[in-house]
Amino acid sequence: MHKNAANHSQANGAKYETPAAMMRYLETIQELPTLSSVAIKVNSMLQDADVTARDLSDVIEKDQAMVAKLLKLVNSSFFGFSSKVSNIAHSIMILGFNTVYNAILSMAVIDALGAKNRINGLDMAGFWRHAISVAVVSKYLSQGLEGQLQEKAFTAGILHDIGKVVMARYFTERFSTLWEVITLQEISFVKAERQHFPMGHDAMGAFLSRCWNLPEELSTAVAQHHHPEILPRPCVLALVVNAADALVNIHLENRKMPDQWAISNAAKSLLGEKIRTVDQWFPTIVDEINAAQHSILD
Repeated sequence: MHKNAANHSQANGAKYETPAAMMRYLETIQELPTLSSVAIKVNSMLQDADVTARDLSDVIEKDQAMVAKLLKLVNSSFFGFSSKVSNIAHSIMILGFNTVYNAILSMAVIDALGAKNRINGLDMAGFWRHAISVAVVSKYLSQGLEGQLQEKAFTAGILHDIGKVVMARYFTERFSTLWEVITLQEISFVKAERQHFPMGHDAMGAFLSRCWNLPEELSTAVAQHHHPEILPRPCVLALVVNAADALVNIHLENRKMPDQWAISNAAKSLLGEKIRTVDQWFPTIVDEINAAQHSILD
């Protein structure tokens, strides 16, 4: 048997019964999803203080598919500009480096993991609709917080559940069992996950984000979006995504188990008034959620 096939066979069996064993297996996989070369280059350029808007646009323009997607997003009702943005340099001038970077990163992640079809029962279209919903709510919740977090919060929302795709692709039998349990017992993903996976989707997602050399703050938000309170130092992005995920599950997707979507006390403390007034403001951003889903996925 081919070595890689053997690894997959072992992963689907009972061998990997500890988080460490699952992590060791993930580290052996040769065909993990990769980001586009443009996204990788842009990621490295943003670490360089001397990079100009022209430098950035020159790199982006080498990928015409990315150019088309970025311009479609920029000209959508999600951003709401009154005049048409016709080129990448104009986009960077209007939106700024960080917004363009996070938009490219978000779209590159969706391309890398696939936006359509199903992966071992995981409906990717539904998966990304949820991720974009959490991204938009994360962006809203981060308004007014220190550190100009809105664009980072959007990207963290896009990324927060990517570990589920890792589960579906590389632990297929376990994932099928998990999905059956969710369907038959009508319990949350997180509760079923605890029964069948020693290593959760949050840790698997953080592993993948680090393989992509994403900023540590994003990886931390992915790793701790369900339990941000356990971090030795608060991660604002993790707190924001924790709250956004819960609010989307309850207020948009009408999940029947609100106890499974508890917002951490630290997130409640940080976001105070926005959590208390969610019934007032949440309906006002549903159109923004729909616009983002349409622009990014269609």
